[in-house]
Amino acid sequence: MNRYYKNVILCGEIDFYCLLCEESFELAEQVERHIRWEQHRKNIKNLSYIPKYKKDCIFMIGKYYYCEICNYVTTSVKQVKNHINDSTHLFRTKNPIITQKASDVTRNKNGLIKYHNMIMSKFEWHGIVNNHCFLCNTSVENVEHVKQRDHMIALVQSEMRKVKENEYNRKVKAF
Repeated sequence: MNRYYKNVILCGEIDFYCLLCEESFELAEQVERHIRWEQHRKNIKNLSYIPKYKKDCIFMIGKYYYCEICNYVTTSVKQVKNHINDSTHLFRTKNPIITQKASDVTRNKNGLIKYHNMIMSKFEWHGIVNNHCFLCNTSVENVEHVKQRDHMIALVQSEMRKVKENEYNRKVKAF
């Protein structure tokens, strides 16, 4: 099983988020430092599976259900039930070797994001255009929005899709 998943690190195309510590990261090196941090390790030790979902490796973290096998988050018991019966979860339960998500997205040292031949700013990557976050469907007053837990979960669990040349959209999973 992926070491990050066991450490409750949500892994997106180029972003990471620690659901326990509510910290976001852009680089794997930052994640590596974080999972060695004493407070994070203490938080992990205090975590236990939901007894009913122990064989499926489901934790309850605040209002969130987290699947350690699939790196999946939801707030709905119904979604948990659907998830644990999903063919992807069942396959991963029996075959726990998980590789990094394949991605057509890169981030350069200046923070600009490239998806195929399109260059976008950090805010565009986060789905924020004209002070509106399309991931969260809400108006955005300041840059702190991109650090909020629900926003980061939506970002990390979403997937960029190329619609046609120079046009893309993001498939957002409900949680």
